[in-house]
Amino acid sequence: MRKVMSGSLPDIATRFSRYLSRLCPHHALIIFTRECAGRPRKVAGTPEIVGRVTIDELDVIKQTLAFGGVFDGTAELAGTSRRILAVRDQVDTLLVLVPKLSPPDGVTLAEIAAIFGIVATSIRQQVVQASPDYLAESRAASSERARTIAELTELHEATLSSILGTLRSNDLDDRRSRITASETAVAALIALQSAGAANRALSEEAVTTAFARLQGELRPLLRHRDVDVDYVEPPRTGGRSQVKSRTQHEQWYGRSSLHSVHNRRSLDCGSRGTVTAATS
Repeated sequence: MRKVMSGSLPDIATRFSRYLSRLCPHHALIIFTRECAGRPRKVAGTPEIVGRVTIDELDVIKQTLAFGGVFDGTAELAGTSRRILAVRDQVDTLLVLVPKLSPPDGVTLAEIAAIFGIVATSIRQQVVQASPDYLAESRAASSERARTIAELTELHEATLSSILGTLRSNDLDDRRSRITASETAVAALIALQSAGAANRALSEEAVTTAFARLQGELRPLLRHRDVDVDYVEPPRTGGRSQVKSRTQHEQWYGRSSLHSVHNRRSLDCGSRGTVTAATS
């Protein structure tokens, strides 16, 4: 426990996850606190889960619990309904675990809550006693997040208004209004995807996160295709991995860098087509 609390605040979820893994094996661990404005979520575990957890989902879970309350059941997390263990500490910090065992072997939820109480208190003290540099970084991250949300909100509002205006127009027939609305939606989607790709090209992305994102992007494209794909997760330290299509025995190789991931994809799906994709 001393190691959990003595390290840097941004990595406390990783250390706490390592500590709890012996008592309660889990796929993911999320700590959520509004006190740390720059990093309200501190996560550790499977990228497919922790990379998709939203603030809204955590807020919903938090509001269902009283101060000091615990929860063992099903909730919406990372875009799907899954079993979780949740604790809302007296200092209003939330812990969410996605357990591997049902129920946890060798430890009760009350014991997990007691252990988390120490960690939550440590987080609060570190935030209060944070250095000016850390506070400045947190404020900058919070301001940038707010600016990005405002820009996206304005973009979505303009797009929806344009589509609604087109569909309600008395000057266009049904066929022309559908075509115009579709073109507007497609243009907005392309702009949104291009912005995401540019952001990833300029930022660092871990190999496991890139793999999970590509897997998510392929899923809707293959949903109605007669293609069965095996995904082999890359090592957490980088390296080479492959995905093999059993229908055509094609291979996907991903070479990833821990520093940056630039995407180049080729996707050709026929009725029983092949899938090839790569990251480098």
